[in-house]
Amino acid sequence: QGLADYFLSLIQQKAKEIQGKHPAKQEFEKLVQDPKALLAKLESFKKDEQGQEFRKEFINQSLEYPNISPEVLSILAKDKDENVRRSVANNPNTSPEVLSILAKDKNPEVRSMVAENPNTSPEVLAILAKDKNPDVHIPARRNLKEKNLAESIFCKTLTKLVKHL
Repeated sequence: QGLADYFLSLIQQKAKEIQGKHPAKQEFEKLVQDPKALLAKLESFKKDEQGQEFRKEFINQSLEYPNISPEVLSILAKDKDENVRRSVANNPNTSPEVLSILAKDKNPEVRSMVAENPNTSPEVLAILAKDKNPDVHIPARRNLKEKNLAESIFCKTLTKLVKHL
């Protein structure tokens, strides 16, 4: 039993050292922040079916990371997989510029995610509000209406503040 206790203490010590984080997490955090490193990683996957499955899994894990950089999202927005583009369109870190590009995507599910993203500019929402697909134009009109309402409230509040100066 002494040997088991020894190994248990080693494991507990190592767990304290890494503070509950997997050792590869630090490397992963760098990849989702650095566009060049991400591109290199994506290129490193083999072109066979298994390699592409690993690539897909890596991208999905990257998209779930809360601190993924807008630059990395910009790269992933160009991916051939519509599920990746849809996830980028739905991500709160995606920039208005990337959303503007994704608003032109041929896939209506991608455009729908753009329409629902709070970072989408009013100009892009106005274009999506005219989309023939109801899954796109309904959320675009709703988001545009909310943005216009918020802007109206802000302007009224600002006007009141200026009057009191």
